[in-house]
Amino acid sequence: MTRVVWLNYAPFEHRGAQLREEASLVWSRINPIQPERGNIYDRNGKLLATNTRADSIVVNNKILDRLQVFPDYENDQDITEVSSKEELAFILDDILGLGVEEIMEILNDKSLDFVYLARVVSKEQVEQIKALKLQGFYYIYEPKRIYPLNDFGSSFLGFAGFELEGKSGLELQYNETLKGTPGSNQTIETISGQNLPYLDPGEIKAIDGASLYLTIDEQLQIVLEKELNRAIEINLADGGAALIMDPYTSEILALAAYPSYNLNDTLKYGAALHRNPIISDSFEPGSTFKIVTCMAALELGYTYESELFNDPGYYQIGPDRIWNWDKGADHGLVSLMDAMRNSSNVIMGQLGLRLGAEQLVDFQKRLGFGDKTGIDYPGESEGLLFNPELIREIELFTSAFGQGPSVTPLQQLNAINAIINGGILNQPHFLKSSVNSEGTVEEFEMSNSSRVISEDTSLRMRKILEYVLNAPGSRGASEMFRLAGKTGTANKFNPNTGGYYDDIYISSTIGYAPADNPMYSIFIYLDNPHGPDGYYGGQTAAPAFRRIAEEILKVSGYLPDELEKVDLTDSNLKILPEYRGLTKDEILEIFEEDEISLIGSGEIILGQFPEPGSIMTKGESITFLLGEIDEENPLTVIVPDFVGLSLPEAVSLSRQLGLNLNISGQGICLEQGTEPQTRVSKGSSINAVFK
Repeated sequence: MTRVVWLNYAPFEHRGAQLREEASLVWSRINPIQPERGNIYDRNGKLLATNTRADSIVVNNKILDRLQVFPDYENDQDITEVSSKEELAFILDDILGLGVEEIMEILNDKSLDFVYLARVVSKEQVEQIKALKLQGFYYIYEPKRIYPLNDFGSSFLGFAGFELEGKSGLELQYNETLKGTPGSNQTIETISGQNLPYLDPGEIKAIDGASLYLTIDEQLQIVLEKELNRAIEINLADGGAALIMDPYTSEILALAAYPSYNLNDTLKYGAALHRNPIISDSFEPGSTFKIVTCMAALELGYTYESELFNDPGYYQIGPDRIWNWDKGADHGLVSLMDAMRNSSNVIMGQLGLRLGAEQLVDFQKRLGFGDKTGIDYPGESEGLLFNPELIREIELFTSAFGQGPSVTPLQQLNAINAIINGGILNQPHFLKSSVNSEGTVEEFEMSNSSRVISEDTSLRMRKILEYVLNAPGSRGASEMFRLAGKTGTANKFNPNTGGYYDDIYISSTIGYAPADNPMYSIFIYLDNPHGPDGYYGGQTAAPAFRRIAEEILKVSGYLPDELEKVDLTDSNLKILPEYRGLTKDEILEIFEEDEISLIGSGEIILGQFPEPGSIMTKGESITFLLGEIDEENPLTVIVPDFVGLSLPEAVSLSRQLGLNLNISGQGICLEQGTEPQTRVSKGSSINAVFK
């Protein structure tokens, strides 16, 4: 009370200095309120990107410049006194490990009153600095972007930086949608960071960002990443990429590129990995582009399937002799169907000459080449086509079989979609819908759809592509499903010379599955394969295409062709229903104990073998995997005990759980690398030895 009286009655000249000193120890502060950045999910609600909270440390340089103990705090023994910024920098370096020089730069930064000393630090580091009770230090609990599946989808998700601003990929494309609108409030604070009462906080509420539901299917993405990595390893390729689309909507269902990177640790990787080669890179397509020339000639009436061509193995244009890929073998008279199956440069080149430059290039443009598709993704390349007014005869000839034009994998597969769906070119897209903070759903609206070929040409091309891929000895053909497509091999462009490498190739396969009722369109390419199978697309990319097609059809519950022919009127055969999600007690009510095998611990059926949709014979045993659903950790799974299971059982159950099984050997599982009952992230790899 004495202090208050002194303030009110002491002469002004005595109070002025004291009031100025006390006023300097408090100030008004505008505090930003950060919105929550929206989550990103796959089409089925699998979480791909979300937020957590992490501590960051901020310092007020106005206070640091004083570097002394203030009068009001002379008797506070808990305050740490330092004599210089250098001394303070050494103290902080012992805790944060940033380096004294870097800390000094931060402490001397005059651009702002408040500057970040360290972002996203551990709780232990924060507590150590708080224990020093240094003046002018503040601790912010701010959001941090995390990617629960680490490198899953790194080729398209992109990442958000410290400020939760999208830096690449879909995080950048939809940054404004995801980030929300910041709010703020106002406080009065003392030098020690204590809030004082303030009558009008003037708070503006933050509006959280919208969440995105992508067209991506997590299960298809897992298959695609696994098979792409496998193909690159087998063929000793420098890199590669693959794409799966819905041919009727042009939705991106899965997209993978090699190498990938951990989205939670992006600073370790160069900017080149943030580039999406499916969308942003264009290159000469090679023989897969023969599909476009064949389609144009059929659509415009310049040929028909049974037309016979003479193929001596080469074609002469002035002084230049152009050879087939097989270096001059005389094929004699061949039909258009066999010319496509043989991948004849000679005949496709002749069709290009028939069409003429204007019609051929115009048709290429009609299918979306030479222009951006309009996909919702940053950095799309439009590729490059010849100018029909300037093109030379030899360039017209070679462009008809894929040498000369530059196209993206996305453009190629979207053109194939038009063959599959009856002739419509749609806009490719990643976004299925968005949901704002109030729960309002906004569906993606497709635009720029147009008819590019007739339904008749679509059906004719589908027959040709199935015939092409299923040539005798084709490594792209499947014994399980009817597939269709075309392989390609192109010399890689040499940017240093403007020509082509003699011994470096891009090998690819493009197509769809199943051929009779297409569900998926698929493209894969390998950059510079130089393994034991050589470099041709038919030897390297085609087997990978087949494996991708088979696996995604299995995951989708599509029955292999031989199962479709099974006589289900036979009382000894039945299609296995879906039992996953039932409880252990419910299963025991359906089956006798000697009809089933229960593995794992828990009360919920998480997996079954054979899988739903499989054909079973009477008396065949079913294996059920028991577990629990952890709603707080939906992106993790308990590793089961694979020991004693057959290879098909282990592979099937691991896939159903979202685990990747690294297999060594055949037969029965004898050993596994990760202990049973260990909780791991979905998508984790488990080593298993079979014998």
